[in-house]
Amino acid sequence: MKKEDFSILLTDLYQAYNQDYLQYVPQLVEKYSRMEHSAVEMVLLKYNRKNASYYDPKKDTDEYRNFLVKEYSEGRRPLKDFKIQSELNIRKEEAETKFAEESKKFQENVNQDNERFFQSHFWYS
Repeated sequence: MKKEDFSILLTDLYQAYNQDYLQYVPQLVEKYSRMEHSAVEMVLLKYNRKNASYYDPKKDTDEYRNFLVKEYSEGRRPLKDFKIQSELNIRKEEAETKFAEESKKFQENVNQDNERFFQSHFWYS
């Protein structure tokens, strides 16, 4: 991997996870040149923690790290617009949608139960 591509990869990672570390990207590129996979693994281990609300288990895999190194080596930037806040908003929307669907099903069941109760107790033929 070219140092320029590695620098872009680390920049995108730190842009997403910890912008305070952007200033250290040039030193990290020099220190971890030819050890890109290990460097990406260290960043993801540090910031993609299991107890974090934005934790993504796929990012804990060698396949994902290999994917990032390959993509950035070929000039693509899959993390360019990735932001933790965006991830949190997406997950919040998914949770709200799921809650709304479950609430609707619950209300439908309550309505059906009420209708059955009414029919069995107050229905005159």
